[in-house]
Amino acid sequence: MADDKSNTSGNNAADASGKSQKRSKKGKEPFNVKLKNWFHLTRLEYTSEFKKIVWPSREELIKQTVTVIVISLLFGLYVSILDGALGFLYSQFSQFASALL
Repeated sequence: MADDKSNTSGNNAADASGKSQKRSKKGKEPFNVKLKNWFHLTRLEYTSEFKKIVWPSREELIKQTVTVIVISLLFGLYVSILDGALGFLYSQFSQFASALL
């Protein structure tokens, strides 16, 4: 019995030292393992977010595209007219100012 107790206590000491070594190693994972885990978690997050996307139908996409093109053309026309009007006013003002001098 004395031999069993000594073996048991010896195993506990070895187990205790083995566990403490495992715990210290577990807390410090190698960089490549951390990087692999990070990529895996990031991929899972992106996958779950992409599943939430509601894509427009073909008809909705065509309507929205035409709307954007028409509004862009109208805005471009507005800016062109405004530029021409202000350019004309500037040239008239500069001619008037040069006539006064």
